[in-house]
Amino acid sequence: MSGWGQAQGKINKLVITCDTWKEAEIVAANAGRRSEMKYVNITDRKPSYSSSRYLTSWHDKTDYDRWFIPNAF
Repeated sequence: MSGWGQAQGKINKLVITCDTWKEAEIVAANAGRRSEMKYVNITDRKPSYSSSRYLTSWHDKTDYDRWFIPNAF
């Protein structure tokens, strides 16, 4: 999704916050099964991205609930 729409000229970052490490592993595994997802990683610190270079969208299980289901994708 990088390079077009609101992300034109930027890198699109999708951040999904999780309550536990296990949730993060499930979300990361699901992201890894999607062809448009690259550079998937888990961190225990809140990431920070420059708005001049990145379009960052923040989500959690209230709006991305399917991502928290094992093998959903």
